[in-house]
Amino acid sequence: MLDSVLASTMISNSEYIVMLNQAEPDRAKLETLLNISTEQMGYMR
Repeated sequence: MLDSVLASTMISNSEYIVMLNQAEPDRAKLETLLNISTEQMGYMR
């Protein structure tokens, strides 16, 4: 999903995002894109 420039742009511009149960590759991209801490990443597993 986040390999698409359009999808990444839409997520970057969103005020509210639900990120429960994400696949590992998407979790890593979201962590970088949204500057999410390691502690916060624990809630997405």
